[in-house]
Amino acid sequence: MESAPPPGWFSRLRSEGQSSSVDAENTASSCSLPRFPFLELTEELQHHVLSFIADAPFESLGNDDASATLTDVLPLVSKHFQKISRSNLLWKAAFYRAIESDNVWKRAARSRSLPIPSRSGNDDVDFRSLYRRLYHEEIAFTGPVFIMGMEDEDIPVRYSLYLFEPRYRLMVERLLNIHEEWQRKANANEDSGSCPPLHFLHAHRGLGRQGGQPCVALLVEIIRCMGMPTGHYDVTLQVDAIVRLERFWVEPNTGHLYHAYGRKIQSM
Repeated sequence: MESAPPPGWFSRLRSEGQSSSVDAENTASSCSLPRFPFLELTEELQHHVLSFIADAPFESLGNDDASATLTDVLPLVSKHFQKISRSNLLWKAAFYRAIESDNVWKRAARSRSLPIPSRSGNDDVDFRSLYRRLYHEEIAFTGPVFIMGMEDEDIPVRYSLYLFEPRYRLMVERLLNIHEEWQRKANANEDSGSCPPLHFLHAHRGLGRQGGQPCVALLVEIIRCMGMPTGHYDVTLQVDAIVRLERFWVEPNTGHLYHAYGRKIQSM
């Protein structure tokens, strides 16, 4: 057994700790550090300094925390910093940091649906709105979910599924109804060709947190869809990305068809 501390041991340590903290305070007060005159800088220099720490939401797409300096820190400091947090210069820096450092952002920026301006000659671009639009149109995804585990740990580039459950037949029918050309090709058992892409989520590890980790799913594109006389579908899929699911729900009157919302965290 460990011996008990001698009498007065705790009180002695406490008094020694207090004296050392008092000495530290006296040292700090006697050696005051010079303050950086941030507010005396020009507006351009203030923005330049803050650009090194002013990150935007989901610059790092794998991060669980959606908070960011530009949206959750600077606006709370003061009215002056709140104004700075809306600076086009800071959002421009965050925008180009994202599309130059993260593969998902890079791929999103190359999308034809959203023209990306060059670094020079774009003073009239609202980068805060552009950043938000690029995220919501190219990185965030909401759609139906197919739930079935995979035996292999390795994610295939392409694979096929035979969909016979009523809820998944409904899922495919709804997707095909978006474009008449897709309906025709499905009935003729033809490849998608130049048809607009159709996507859904494949929860290949189930729904809910997986081993304490956030739930992820595969974002898959239908490459070929063969409609069967029985009403079943044989679909060939291509994996576009891994999506971290933020939330999921069952849509009413669909035979328990799940929908989910999430963000791409890895392009394939």
